[in-house]
Amino acid sequence: MKRHPSRHAALAGCLGAVLLVAGCRAAAVTPPPNAEPSICNEIPSTFGGCDPDRPVFAGSTCQELAAEWGRDIDKRIVAVIHGPADANGNAKSARNVDALVLSSMVVRMRLDELGIRRSCGLDTFWPIADQQFSADLRSGAGAILWDGDPIVPFDDWAARAKDIVGMIEKDLRPAPSN
Repeated sequence: MKRHPSRHAALAGCLGAVLLVAGCRAAAVTPPPNAEPSICNEIPSTFGGCDPDRPVFAGSTCQELAAEWGRDIDKRIVAVIHGPADANGNAKSARNVDALVLSSMVVRMRLDELGIRRSCGLDTFWPIADQQFSADLRSGAGAILWDGDPIVPFDDWAARAKDIVGMIEKDLRPAPSN
């Protein structure tokens, strides 16, 4: 069965899962033998957290990481654009969200590791990332956002991508309970 998320449900579900996973941290659970891990390095396998091609960001500044993220997103989204309509039961729109969430979670973790996340806002990050996007991404992203129904301008895709990578500005951990 293909996943064809509705417009609002796709983003809400994606961000809800990100908040839940980031807030809960991976628990020390012993999986059954030969079971696929559900979370690898704090990222759900459903978003690619356990995939061998999970992104690795080496930059040490907000600007370097923004450029790396932009190149990674370009590579991943162009592959979705030129890929099959369905891959492992996932429509292009679902794979688009998965790629954006995975890359955004990994870059956020790198920013945290460096201690610079709070000083790396979207106003600095996004323009640099946007410069990395190829003509292929710009011309095809609007066709995968909603699986071609409708085909929307690149700016609509970019607004969703910016919403997702906006996690770099947010504290995703739940407030302590009293």
